[in-house]
Amino acid sequence: MPLRIDALSAALARQVTAWLEGALLLSPAPVGGAPALCVRIAALAPRDEPTAPPPAANGLIFVRPQALPDGLVGLDLPHARCRIDPATGAAELALAETWWRAPLKLQQEAWLLTLAWLLRPRGRYALHASAVVRAGRGLVLAGESGSGKSSAALSLIQHGWGWLADDLILLHDEAAPRLSGLARGFAFDPVLGERLSWAVAKPAAGKAFADPEALLPGRRVDSCRPAALLFPRVVAGASRLARLSPAAALVALLPASGGVVAAGGGAHARAQMAALGALVRTAPAYRLDAGPDIFGEGAALESLLAAHGLRFDGDTAEAG
Repeated sequence: MPLRIDALSAALARQVTAWLEGALLLSPAPVGGAPALCVRIAALAPRDEPTAPPPAANGLIFVRPQALPDGLVGLDLPHARCRIDPATGAAELALAETWWRAPLKLQQEAWLLTLAWLLRPRGRYALHASAVVRAGRGLVLAGESGSGKSSAALSLIQHGWGWLADDLILLHDEAAPRLSGLARGFAFDPVLGERLSWAVAKPAAGKAFADPEALLPGRRVDSCRPAALLFPRVVAGASRLARLSPAAALVALLPASGGVVAAGGGAHARAQMAALGALVRTAPAYRLDAGPDIFGEGAALESLLAAHGLRFDGDTAEAG
């Protein structure tokens, strides 16, 4: 794999290796002939631990980076401090002792944000979104935490769809937009876990956590072409879809790109904006008012998509 992990001691290396497996994280797929990414793990002294809390609503992908000398990027995270050299594809992630007791979801996001910054110069851009797949085409659900994107995605997975990733996907800077993912686990409303009869853990903040690969093996895909975009929001009434223009979809996608697109400027920011523009021109976008009738009911959501011309039962998904 192109991701290399170094640690300052053998004991720390064993601890990190065990954590990565338990956190259900994946290494990024190769980026052409690009050299391997490297994350060096160090211990963070208590006096150096950042004190700023994470954003309450949108997760760590919205942590704003610091511009450091020599082109480095700094991230002060809960229980960790990261220093990234985007030019060389190397980062040092210093972990406080409290890191190992932090909620799994927070640990996941800190790791994924580090990888997102390493991958950005290589033409892979983070989106705060989930993605599911059928017939080789991807359905992207983008939105902030609590918008229902993970629950809607899991409802479709239970109904037979494949899946790419939850919460953070990567948009590739290619002639035709392509997506990949870095994490296996899904975080969602525990009530949905009960409706799906899945054995799930509850890591923190009222979220259940599950690994679809363990429950429904053979469904995960490494990458896909996006066929449609959904921007869900939870409502009390019946579910419905409303078509968005490409311009409106781009505006809705910008918050899902978090601080990564907002910082740094220059060629990388322009390339990322161009990739987002290509995505909204390629894939039709819809606002999804997600009511209780679709959560845990993948067939109902699939029927709603089909009623708007979004059919994923052939080689392509077509929007009417």
